[in-house]
Amino acid sequence: MIEIVKQNGNQLSVHGYGACYVYPCDMGYASVNFAGSPVIAALSGGRSLTLTLTSASTLQANQSYHLLGQVGVGTGVGTLTTLASFGIGNGYLTLDDNAVYRTHDNGTVVRIALADGTMTTLASGQSEPAGIAVDGTSVYWANSTGGSVMKVAIGGGPVTTIASNQSRPLGVVVDGTSIYWANLSAGTLMKVPLAGGSLTTLASGQNVPGIIALDATNLYWTNYDPPVVKVAIGGGTATTIATGTTAPKNIAVDSTNVYWTNYSYGHGMVMKAPIAGGDTTTLASDQHGPIGIATDGTNVYWTNEGTSANYFTDGSIMRVAVDGSGLTTLASGQGDPQAIAVDATSVYWTNFYGTTISLTPK
Repeated sequence: MIEIVKQNGNQLSVHGYGACYVYPCDMGYASVNFAGSPVIAALSGGRSLTLTLTSASTLQANQSYHLLGQVGVGTGVGTLTTLASFGIGNGYLTLDDNAVYRTHDNGTVVRIALADGTMTTLASGQSEPAGIAVDGTSVYWANSTGGSVMKVAIGGGPVTTIASNQSRPLGVVVDGTSIYWANLSAGTLMKVPLAGGSLTTLASGQNVPGIIALDATNLYWTNYDPPVVKVAIGGGTATTIATGTTAPKNIAVDSTNVYWTNYSYGHGMVMKAPIAGGDTTTLASDQHGPIGIATDGTNVYWTNEGTSANYFTDGSIMRVAVDGSGLTTLASGQGDPQAIAVDATSVYWTNFYGTTISLTPK
């Protein structure tokens, strides 16, 4: 994160932060005079920082501004950008055309504008929010320890309870009519209308269902065993898509296949199977703690926590084609990356120990 505070006239105070070990590193500060771009700030910690600013006159005095960028964090095949910074903690991630939305262990749900990184707190005081989804009007999430499913307008406003008395809900997804989630403790997959109302149990008797995915026809999720399952969104019998895979974590779907991560340090895998069921294919093996996963139909993207000894500094963001070719490291040196999402141009992820949401070109 790069913080700028306007002092007097064109005098700016610049403070740079990076990620070291389990806490954000203070990379130092500098006082500079804006006389045109670029601004070269020689930080007190010994680093040099180059800023491109159009004007200092529009900055309000003594107001803190957080820029898209970070000092000395990781490497990748493209430019790494820090979109927002947080305290240490886990969180879930989703996005639309205008913003990234994230939950955090500290009980907040936030919106970060893609245009300028402006962060808005949409909800606070939530009970371990787990899973997040967005449509054209609202943001939805589950309070795992609170046993509730919530929503708020994408621009902020009153927080509404959509469902209560749930059993460790998580993994929220949404379509044009309903909200879906998994009840981890009860072993059920649920849905409710967007406006609230009567709950429908789509599947029961599941073995610790986790993260879920959705297409126009089916709801998909991971279990301990059987590991990958689906059920029609209108209800019916749950169908096993894949067996013989262990420790499935997160799941993604496109028009043809279901993709998931098998979690293990050094022996983790990224898998796929046809949505109709069939042979399971390993897209990548020998991964270090693969967790989050996303797809754009052409490639599959995932987060690797890193080696068990150094997961706070050597996490990575990976890409492979849906046919298993072209395995690529998009970013390395990350601080225990977790959730991941993609849009038409970029990959976004959360860093648990790096305390950031970062992005890089796909």
